[in-house]
Amino acid sequence: MALGVTVEGCSMFIQPHIDQLWPFIDSGLEDSDLRVRRAACTSLSCVCKMLVDECASRHQILVPRVFALLKDPACQRNAMTALEGLLEVLDNQTIGPYLHPLMERLVPMIDSAPPKLKGTVVRAIGSAAYAAKGAFEPYFDVCMQRITPFLSLRAEGKEQELRGVAQDTVGTLASAVGKEKFRPFLEGCLTIAFEAIDLNSSSLPSDDLNQCNISIGWKITDSKLNR
Repeated sequence: MALGVTVEGCSMFIQPHIDQLWPFIDSGLEDSDLRVRRAACTSLSCVCKMLVDECASRHQILVPRVFALLKDPACQRNAMTALEGLLEVLDNQTIGPYLHPLMERLVPMIDSAPPKLKGTVVRAIGSAAYAAKGAFEPYFDVCMQRITPFLSLRAEGKEQELRGVAQDTVGTLASAVGKEKFRPFLEGCLTIAFEAIDLNSSSLPSDDLNQCNISIGWKITDSKLNR
């Protein structure tokens, strides 16, 4: 965990030495101690944010190990955060071999994951769509069917945060698949997005919520007009 914090604080200093540090993360992801596995996931998510190219070049090692940890309930939340970070550094070429098994795992988790984990699952799906671009199309309908109910959440706290995550993710999905695929969902999503601009929440500042709604509106409209 200290490695992750260090990378965030001085990534340029760590970069020349990262090859010497990978073995600690690699072995940590498979360690028998739960605390070590969790810490390795946290470190990896930090490294993904700061050293994008270095992480992307090791996707064949990192993605399978993190994916395996999704099956461990005790480590699932940390693994999901690490997975989200990894997906952010992949592109439509490198994500190809992982897309189907990842979606087979992530889609059911939209419904089955604990409430505190649902937002991370939805964000990870958005990251996968962003990386996969048009290749995400086979998974679009089922994801929209399960994510769009979150757009209508109105309770305070975690539900409101999940709504914001869902709105941003729907915009990302729209950008990935293009206007024709998104057309059946367009009117309903735009209505929800613009209605929600006036929604206030003490747990999610109105400026942040408005930014989410403006983001989804812009992405959806951009998908409609330009693709």
